[in-house]
Amino acid sequence: MRYTGSNFARRAAQVGLVFCAGYLAGCGVADTRRVGYGPSQQVWSGSAGVVTAGTGGVGGFAGSSGGTGFVQAGTGVAGFAAPAGTGGFAGDTGIAGTGGVAGDMGLAGTTGGISGAGTGGISGAGAGGTGGTGLTGTMTFSVLTHPVGGNYAPANVGAIWVETSSGQFVKTLAYWAFIRGFYLSKYNAETSGNKVDAVTAATLYSHQTHTVMWNLKDASGNPAPDGAYKVIVEVTDADRTGQFTSVDFMKAAGAAPLSPPDTQFFTGMSISFQ
Repeated sequence: MRYTGSNFARRAAQVGLVFCAGYLAGCGVADTRRVGYGPSQQVWSGSAGVVTAGTGGVGGFAGSSGGTGFVQAGTGVAGFAAPAGTGGFAGDTGIAGTGGVAGDMGLAGTTGGISGAGTGGISGAGAGGTGGTGLTGTMTFSVLTHPVGGNYAPANVGAIWVETSSGQFVKTLAYWAFIRGFYLSKYNAETSGNKVDAVTAATLYSHQTHTVMWNLKDASGNPAPDGAYKVIVEVTDADRTGQFTSVDFMKAAGAAPLSPPDTQFFTGMSISFQ
């Protein structure tokens, strides 16, 4: 085959490519080689490169086993046992005590005797006593009221209640008023309007005799102790504070009836106990 200038150059290029392909195959890279040649294109195929696996390294030598250690048990010298203690001397036997002298027999008590006489005696007499409340029963109070010069007379409002002698409220006995009960100034101030268990009514159209009863107990239902008390009456027939009167009495056993003197606005008063 003759090589012209152009053919020679083309062949030299192919040889160079093959050389490079062989080199690259050793590196694990595919080469390119022409498999066809035409006027319009060139097609090249690459041959697979050769890859050589590395050989494993040489294993190291195993270390030699350690020698068995030598342990020597120490031998101890046995101690000597202590000599046994000698027993102590036995104590002397104590002298037995002598029996005590028997006591003399006491004298026999007298059968019965005065000591038994008190059974069921005077000590039982206090049972069922009054419990310290003193007088029991009821107190009755009566009074006739009169006009006090108001513009509503003879219509009137009023109240009757009980206090201790020191002014402590005990209980309301009667109350007759409606709207104008506001003007019962003394009653409202001293009782705070407490009407528990009281006899109540509306405004009266005329003055009259009021008869009320006290059961000798306070507004809470507790027996009132014996002592000094007073019953108070207040009345008004106008839109203003009216008039009042107070009657002192004793709550005690044997209390006598009372007939207090008349006043301008209150007459016919009396107190009695039943």
